[in-house]
Amino acid sequence: MTRGIQRAVRPLLMVVGSLSLLTVLSSYSSATGDSWPFGSPMSDGPGTVQLPGPADPYSKESTATDSVVRPVSTEGDAAVLSEGLQEGGFFCAQVRSDPASRQTWCRATEPTLSTIEPIQATTVDIVSTTEGDVQYVRINLPTDRRPGALAGEFRDPDARLIEVLGASVFRLWPAEAQEVSDLIDEVRNRSHQEGEAGLPRPRWAKLDAQHAEYFIGEGTYFSNSATVSGRPPLTFVAATDQLVNTWPSGSQHALTSAVAAAPSLEASGWDCNGEIEMPCTRVATNQQIDYSTVGGFERLVTVSLFIGGGNTSDGSFRTLADSGLPEGLPFLTETARPAVETKLEEIRSSGKAYIGVVAGALVIIDPSQPVSSMPEGSAYPVQLTVGAPLVTGFPG
Repeated sequence: MTRGIQRAVRPLLMVVGSLSLLTVLSSYSSATGDSWPFGSPMSDGPGTVQLPGPADPYSKESTATDSVVRPVSTEGDAAVLSEGLQEGGFFCAQVRSDPASRQTWCRATEPTLSTIEPIQATTVDIVSTTEGDVQYVRINLPTDRRPGALAGEFRDPDARLIEVLGASVFRLWPAEAQEVSDLIDEVRNRSHQEGEAGLPRPRWAKLDAQHAEYFIGEGTYFSNSATVSGRPPLTFVAATDQLVNTWPSGSQHALTSAVAAAPSLEASGWDCNGEIEMPCTRVATNQQIDYSTVGGFERLVTVSLFIGGGNTSDGSFRTLADSGLPEGLPFLTETARPAVETKLEEIRSSGKAYIGVVAGALVIIDPSQPVSSMPEGSAYPVQLTVGAPLVTGFPG
């Protein structure tokens, strides 16, 4: 269907009811031979909706992956995206690359109304060629919509999506901003009408434009078994004709393997599960080490764990050794380990959140207590994550 035809049919959305609307569109499609660019995976047939992008970019190990985390490249269109996001308050870094592609990952924490709610963050995945031509963009909004989880204007997921797009995709391709904004409105209008009519959701739509193919959909899952209610955040994807079939994966510069880390952890009272030695739990301190992997269990992508705070029985600062990690963090490589452990203890002492590159590793440290809420000389409890995730939405 041409853009002109889309715009001619669009006023129908505002003047007919949901059931009549579906009848009109079905009749229109039959009469013209065109397919309407909107769909519901539950009403338009079985199977999973195919989002724009490669089918399975991590099914084969990318050759010559470089997982040293670096500042974002200043070359090409991808730099326009990352520069705009950084100006808008995001942290961005080039997290891995190979001879054909680079992955840039950006993150911004969102304000909350409560100091006890989990950290809420918006992330943006950008894959480009090594020359900086954009292959793929995905924006991931916080999915937690409980009262108190997000504050102020950030409680409106569509407004936040438009804001992030304005700092990135619309900055790069301004001529397509109105069409994409219209697409967002169309999905929300139809989802509201169909929700009131009791019709299946989620609702999604695609747009083929000059620079990219765009996808907007409710929620994060788009299979015939998925359902949504209320007003979930939208998934946004843009893919260009620069796509390659395989993307860089892994975090081998910073992370070893769960199997390699298990002997040290088990000697310190952790229980690592099965032959693959993951996850690892420590009942005495109610802790768990979570690993994400790619291409099986041996190649780690990220490691995340909670480390408690407070003081020891004699009032001393609770160190890693006092928190079930007498040998430090054995899942880190010797290249990254000393500097990451030093940064971790620094943040546990100050209580100030941190995201950055430490010895070539992506490190995120989120204290679970506000600064100055702990007695002087106490350790702040923190959530530690080392390593950058793969692009959202693709199985490892």
